[in-house]
Amino acid sequence: MFYSNKLQKAKSIIKKILNKHQKDQKLEWKELLAHIYLSESNLKDALPLVVELSEKIQGKERMKWQRMRLFLYMNLGMRKKALWYLRVLLKEQPLEPKWWRGLAHFYLQENNYKLALVALIIKGFIKPLSKQETKLIADLFATIDVPDKAIEYYRSLYSKENDIKIIRS
Repeated sequence: MFYSNKLQKAKSIIKKILNKHQKDQKLEWKELLAHIYLSESNLKDALPLVVELSEKIQGKERMKWQRMRLFLYMNLGMRKKALWYLRVLLKEQPLEPKWWRGLAHFYLQENNYKLALVALIIKGFIKPLSKQETKLIADLFATIDVPDKAIEYYRSLYSKENDIKIIRS
């Protein structure tokens, strides 16, 4: 309760500051307000701030806000916007494995296993696949009825770990 009251007060102060200084709004204040909205699970109000932050902030922080923007699109049911944004990110940074993993996740949610598989394979060319990703690729090959490739990936898991538990899970 105490924390909630402090959040409400902080939100009120930040909104007043942003309203009062419309011309020279500092990104730091918008970042703080976005964090408050996100901590309240108020995704709709956070979205416009996150969009702006993902476009204006540079460096490592920018990627954090880009990931959050994608997360918000997905969680707010904005599927077309999420796919559009993934394509923008991939055009900007085609060698960033996070965007390929995000694209695979998007297609998995759409039950489009072939495109999810393609995205994961491309991600694997950029950065080595994790055990979970390798298992997922094997499962996807099995799902789309390409057993030879599925076996190849299952074997690579088994030879790396020499543990049949991974394949059975």
